[in-house]
Amino acid sequence: MILDQISYLDCLVFLLFLAPQLLIRVGLWRTARWLLPALPSICKSSLTTRAIFIILIMVQGILIPYQFIRDRYYRPIGLRSSFAQRATFFQDLVIRYVRYAFRYMPASMGRVFLSKDVALPFLRFRMLRHGNLFPSPKWYEVNNVCAAVSLICMALTEIDLFQRVVDYLRRS
Repeated sequence: MILDQISYLDCLVFLLFLAPQLLIRVGLWRTARWLLPALPSICKSSLTTRAIFIILIMVQGILIPYQFIRDRYYRPIGLRSSFAQRATFFQDLVIRYVRYAFRYMPASMGRVFLSKDVALPFLRFRMLRHGNLFPSPKWYEVNNVCAAVSLICMALTEIDLFQRVVDYLRRS
């Protein structure tokens, strides 16, 4: 199962799956308290530091797009990072904001982004959008590390993963 690149539609659908889970797991107040001032940065709840973080919000609102334009259009190709050399406009911009968000986001919110209640419906949507009507891998929920390793070893012996990759590359 190899899917194409993430599109704007995929981002929108991910946010639609994420929003109710944030409200359920983190709560409306904590989500709003982080999200509203975090467009595109963060703001601490302490009143003494609020002015500093409002300035940071304004600076980040200018700084991230400035760095993006500077790195993408004015920096020589040889001096760009390897990711920036081959990334599309959309990929580069999204990665910059995702890095920033995960650097400053509280862990309780970050867990929701990566939870199975968000990831599995999103994966299923992407599979359906790419024509995969039936999930090819078997899904096992494992709470034990040893059991997880043994399941992975069994799965690799059951399917010839290398042959599947070679077949896909031949078709491309």
